[in-house]
Amino acid sequence: MIMAITMTICFPKFAFKFISCYNLSINKKALGPFKKGLKMGKIIQFFIESKAELQKVVWPSRKDTVKYTAVVIGFSLAITVVLAATDIGLTKLLEKVFTK
Repeated sequence: MIMAITMTICFPKFAFKFISCYNLSINKKALGPFKKGLKMGKIIQFFIESKAELQKVVWPSRKDTVKYTAVVIGFSLAITVVLAATDIGLTKLLEKVFTK
């Protein structure tokens, strides 16, 4: 059974903002002693692609981050108050029902 390794390599064309992709196929039997190097190559490729993806991310500004954090904290406090009030109210209600 002969297996082939297929790898797609993409190169950006900056002038036209298109990406050219090429499929490469390698016979596994022909690789022989280089099989261990394939795993290391995949790991390296993963980090290279991860770095490229992180460079594409549009990170929020400090002002936006502070604003979003304040919204999350405010919403969390509001939910805390609602749940605490519900808990206290139900506790008092059940105490009245079961103590009579």
